[in-house]
Amino acid sequence: MNKKFITILLVISTILISFCEKSEDDDRITTGELFYDDGIADLYASPWSDIAGVQIAVKFNLLVQSATIKNVKYYIGFSGVETRTFRVRVYSENAATGLPGEDLLDQRVVAAAITGEKWVEVDLTKYNITVSQGNFFVAMEWVYPPGNNGTNAQNIGVDTSGPNFMGYVFIHEHGWVPMTTSNGLSFDGDPMIRVFVE
Repeated sequence: MNKKFITILLVISTILISFCEKSEDDDRITTGELFYDDGIADLYASPWSDIAGVQIAVKFNLLVQSATIKNVKYYIGFSGVETRTFRVRVYSENAATGLPGEDLLDQRVVAAAITGEKWVEVDLTKYNITVSQGNFFVAMEWVYPPGNNGTNAQNIGVDTSGPNFMGYVFIHEHGWVPMTTSNGLSFDGDPMIRVFVE
């Protein structure tokens, strides 16, 4: 093998190594839609309460140093009153408790489904919500009291297949708790809430 051929191979190898390192970094920092559900609602849920203001949230983990939230999505079921207005909430993580902490969306943003069995997408670009590396939460707040079995308001889809245990529920008398059977719920699952960051 001559020296010229060896030199060419070394140059190509160096280029390939550099490309692979850059690609690996790019994959690590890539942002986009974050979610834990599989896109199929196995059941629908809402907090059992006769008081408005109850919430269901998903905890998201951001791998990059910081990102801006562009939009959020909620999957609304057919049960209950699917066209009820709900409020969009975004929280940082309380470092001491691991639960929702500071309100990152201090303006009142509401949305509603036109029909059930659909994603409702809410554009948050103009609010310039920046989240830092680590955990943050996106929640749905019930503007109308859902009542028992969620008969009086909208219900959110829940994926119960292979849960990631990233769901949380807020009820006035208990505060925030993980959305699991160990906290008295009848199922383990991931609420169908998604967020797009960049």
